Amino acid sequence: MSKIIETRTATLWLDDALGIIMFDGRDGSEQAARDAVDNIAAVRELSKQLKRPLLCDITSVKWIDSEAIAYYRSKAAAGAYSAIALVTASTISRTLGNVFLVLRGSGGIPTRIFASRSDAIAWLQRLPTPARSGDT
Repeated sequence: MSKIIETRTATLWLDDALGIIMFDGRDGSEQAARDAVDNIAAVRELSKQLKRPLLCDITSVKWIDSEAIAYYRSKAAAGAYSAIALVTASTISRTLGNVFLVLRGSGGIPTRIFASRSDAIAWLQRLPTPARSGDT
């Protein structure tokens, strides 16, 4: 495993073997706009100049406010990853995932919700390999 970055609302790392950036939302966390900015900055730091797929486990996240969702759906944030798989298990986290999808739209970036990490990883691995950040 590579470097681990801890933000106020998540733990992030690059799984070198899979080439996927992992995002584990902190138990009971509530994300505001500043948290979204910090989390995307961590994704960029871990990406090593490649737009990599992002597995975002929001199973334990309590809430993501509208300003954080707006940032996550912005072109600036979307440019940090090549695809996003949202992992949810509860009704609350599935609702958060659906709100993210509705408000964000696809934006040309493959995005799906999954009930398990293994299904999310399998889907991300079937997608095309990442491109250098400056190539897109």
